[in-house]
Amino acid sequence: MTTPQTGHVFISYSRRDETIMRRVVAFLREQGIKAWVDNEKLVPGTPIWEVEIEKAIKGAGAVVVLLSPDSNQSVWVRREISFAERYHKRIFPVLIAGNEDTSVMLRLVTNQHVDIRENEKNGLNSLAAALGFYLKELAKQEKAKREVAKKVALEKIECEAAEKAAREEAEHEAAEKDARKKAKREIAEKAAREKEKREGAEKASREKPESETAEK
Repeated sequence: MTTPQTGHVFISYSRRDETIMRRVVAFLREQGIKAWVDNEKLVPGTPIWEVEIEKAIKGAGAVVVLLSPDSNQSVWVRREISFAERYHKRIFPVLIAGNEDTSVMLRLVTNQHVDIRENEKNGLNSLAAALGFYLKELAKQEKAKREVAKKVALEKIECEAAEKAAREEAEHEAAEKDARKKAKREIAEKAAREKEKREGAEKASREKPESETAEK
């Protein structure tokens, strides 16, 4: 089965349940579901380990919690669930050992869980089917979000282009208006200079005959 992926599935478990965790992870991967576990290429307890866990939960499409008496007592499992809830990740509880009283923590009581204690294969098939359906729907939602975001971005670009064109047109009109004002002002100044020059010449012409009469 090939399942559309949105990120990966984060596996939260107790170290004491590592054997069954490996079976769960192997089965999910056989179904085409990408499973992330912290013991691959990471040293538990190191600063980088904690950082990578945070990154893995943030990037996960869903979180699978393996429920057992040991995981119910695990501080880290509880922290991972809290962190997943903070980022609104869908949690898929899987009962692997114990019972609902000893293995299911209070915060997950209302979550529908998959039980693989008596029939592991059937339980894992149910888990894979539920994850596959959820991841498929999540992929559709994220695709729709991307399309909306793309449309919004395109509309923004078009709006900015229209605003730029309007600004350029307004600037062009303003520049033409300023040019016309400048040309009109230059014509008026030239006319004023010519008038002044003409009046000066006329004044000089009037004054010349009077001086010549006085000399005679």
